[in-house]
Amino acid sequence: MRAAALSPCRRALGRCGRCGRLVGGLLLAAALAACGTTVQVVPEPLDCPVPAGLLAQRCAEPEALADGATFGQVLAAGGRDRDALRQCAAQQRVLALALADCNTAIARHREALRAINSSPAPR
Repeated sequence: MRAAALSPCRRALGRCGRCGRLVGGLLLAAALAACGTTVQVVPEPLDCPVPAGLLAQRCAEPEALADGATFGQVLAAGGRDRDALRQCAAQQRVLALALADCNTAIARHREALRAINSSPAPR
């Protein structure tokens, strides 16, 4: 008599057991997803090359004077040398600015990497 009385309960448990396995599987999947570690994205490597043409520029050599040069020739050569020095100084300013911009970008990139590395690791 008792077996007959348990029969409907067992049937209900059997149906609920299938549902319970499904719900248990879903809960397990959700728990595993929550336990997964997240990885922060590292910024791309920094690329700030100075143009090769800018690096290849050289300052002009001082003009050579021939023996017996006249005063006018010396003044003209001095003027050309002065102009060459101005151009050289301008090239060096452009190169210095390009390198300063590159150094600033490198500093920003390093700060971003330090921020990623100092953030607490997910558990």
